[in-house]
Amino acid sequence: MVNNWFTSDFHLGHRNIIRYCGRPFASVEQMDAAILANLNKLVGADDVLYFLGDFCLGDRIKPASIAIASSAETYMWSKEITMRHSAT
Repeated sequence: MVNNWFTSDFHLGHRNIIRYCGRPFASVEQMDAAILANLNKLVGADDVLYFLGDFCLGDRIKPASIAIASSAETYMWSKEITMRHSAT
């Protein structure tokens, strides 16, 4: 069975988001690893994954460089939509 997953606000590579949001991590590397490990536990190879914004901070992490172990079909919203969301 194919599942559709919708997610947002990973903020990968964003060191200050740990403090801003009270995320329980000692470092940005620990946060990024935990987020991606949890994602890979849930999303299967036949699933469809939609990122709805705020995937990572600027160009510090390239979305194409993130290995999603499940190899799910993945879609990301455009930069323009992400920017509009971030400005509000």
